[in-house]
Amino acid sequence: MKTNRLRSPRALRIRRITLSIGLALFMFGLVCIRPAHKAEAVASFCVSDNITHDNIVFTTGGTYTFTKCSTAFTLSGTGTFSMPSGVATVTDKKPDRSVKAGLNTAQGTGSVAIYFIATPGAGAQVFRVNQTIPFAACGCD
Repeated sequence: MKTNRLRSPRALRIRRITLSIGLALFMFGLVCIRPAHKAEAVASFCVSDNITHDNIVFTTGGTYTFTKCSTAFTLSGTGTFSMPSGVATVTDKKPDRSVKAGLNTAQGTGSVAIYFIATPGAGAQVFRVNQTIPFAACGCD
């Protein structure tokens, strides 16, 4: 009597193992595939003074722009962003400036201190921003 090799218990076991290995490799491939370029969202934060409306806008990338509303003076740069304990901060120290801004993202309040020397040998201009109104609108309006 002739047996069919394709239906033998050994052949069925080998086929099941091969399918299991193939499925495992396929699933592993799905897990390992990543896009070539991962797009990262850049969030922005704003601290705006309650009275003068002077403000600073900064991003998670560390870029910032400070605006003094009464004179339309702006100061832009790139510092270091961090977010310890839910407080978004940007700091920047260069020979002509020192910038430190922080926003408590849970409370929506924050403060800014900027020391800026426009020309070497001149005195420093000091800018302070205090936002005590939670989640205040940003801008010079």
